Amino acid sequence: MYYYYFFGTEELSPDQQEIIDTFGYPQRFSISYLQYAETGDNLLVRHETWFYQDHQQSIAFVGGDILELSEIDAETSVDGEITYSEFKPEDFEFGMNYDAVASVLGDVPIEKVDMVPELDDEELTTYLSDHVFFTIEYGHLTYFETVGLDFGEKEEN
Repeated sequence: MYYYYFFGTEELSPDQQEIIDTFGYPQRFSISYLQYAETGDNLLVRHETWFYQDHQQSIAFVGGDILELSEIDAETSVDGEITYSEFKPEDFEFGMNYDAVASVLGDVPIEKVDMVPELDDEELTTYLSDHVFFTIEYGHLTYFETVGLDFGEKEEN
């Protein structure tokens, strides 16, 4: 399936800039491109969720506009310390292919993961590293998430 149209922008919206001015950049974030339900055609909209663990808030945006503010638990359910991502949401956009994403990530080791083996690499390829997870679909970045966990060095017994 190909999508030809895009609703929204990768640049920060006034709502997003106001959040950054208030809280700073998100501790971690996710970006996805979803079909815009109101039109029923191949129009995509950028959906972002920014997480501020220190403030116990997550903020969802659709096309740059605030959709929802939610409280998140102060405690994490994983063994590890939540860290701030060095990446920014505006660093990633739909038009990016694997090479463009890898260029932004720099020296971060990236591993291809077979999440949906019945699809070939042209359709959907998933990648994982210590701090990010992303998918490339038909040569376009369709999902990106910072993991935001630092497990530190494992202690030896």
